Amino acid sequence: QVNYYPAQYYGSMGIASAGVIDLYTTLPRSNNGARKEDTSTPPEAAPSVDQAEWGQLRAQDGFPAAEASLDDQIRQLYLQFDALNDPNVGTVCAGTMTGIEMYSAISLHSCYVTCTGYAQITDAFLGSLETSARYISLGGPYSYLPDGVLVESSESHDTTDMWVNGEWQWLDPTLRVLRATGPDGLPLTLDAVIQALSDASTRTELSFTRVNPATDEWQTLSWGDEDAAFRQDLSDYLSTDKIMLVGNG
Repeated sequence: QVNYYPAQYYGSMGIASAGVIDLYTTLPRSNNGARKEDTSTPPEAAPSVDQAEWGQLRAQDGFPAAEASLDDQIRQLYLQFDALNDPNVGTVCAGTMTGIEMYSAISLHSCYVTCTGYAQITDAFLGSLETSARYISLGGPYSYLPDGVLVESSESHDTTDMWVNGEWQWLDPTLRVLRATGPDGLPLTLDAVIQALSDASTRTELSFTRVNPATDEWQTLSWGDEDAAFRQDLSDYLSTDKIMLVGNG
C-alpha cells in the first residue's frame, strides 16, 4: 500500500512540505536497532505552570474530582476529545501552542488537532495532575526525492508515555488507549508493544484497554478480539522500523 499526502494537505496545516509518500508492507518490518526507549526513573514531576488553568477547565468540563483515579481522569479527557475536536473546522492547531492552548482552541472550534495535538494535550494534562509524562514521535526511515517529496517507510505517529507505579506505561490518546498489557497482565512500555506486535506469536498475547465508543467506558480486549481497523492502525503506527524521538510536547 502507498499513501500520498500532497503539498496542499500540509499547507492547510501551515506546514511547508512538497508532499509525503508513505510506503506500507505487512508485519513484521525490519527492526530499527537504533530505537531505544529510556525506561529510567524520571525526575519528580514539578507542579505544572498551567495547573490552576487546567483545574478550572476540568471543573467546567465535568472531569472527576482531583482525588479520583488517574484512569477516570484520562477517560474523561478522551471523551472531551470526542466531543470537542472537529476536523471540519479545517485548520489544524499550530504546533507552537501549549497543550492547554490547544485544548482551549478545540473547545472554541477555532482549530482541530491530529495525533500531534492529542499527544501534546495529554502530556500537558498529565503534568497538571503531577504525573510525569512524555510526548513521543515515531517515524519510519526516510529519504527525499529530487523535487523535495519525503518518502517514509511507514506513517509517522505521535503518542504518549506516563509514569505509573514506578514504571513507564504507554497510552495513546489518538486511539483512546489507556494501556496495553502482556500475558502476565502487566502494563507495557511503548517499545515493548512495538516489539510484541512484530511477531504473530507474541501479538496474540497482547490486550488493550481503550474507550468503548458505545458505552464511553473502558473495555479490555485481546488482540484477536479487537476490531480490524484498530489492529491496522497499530500495525501502521507501531511498526519496528520506527525511529523514536522523545520530547516535551
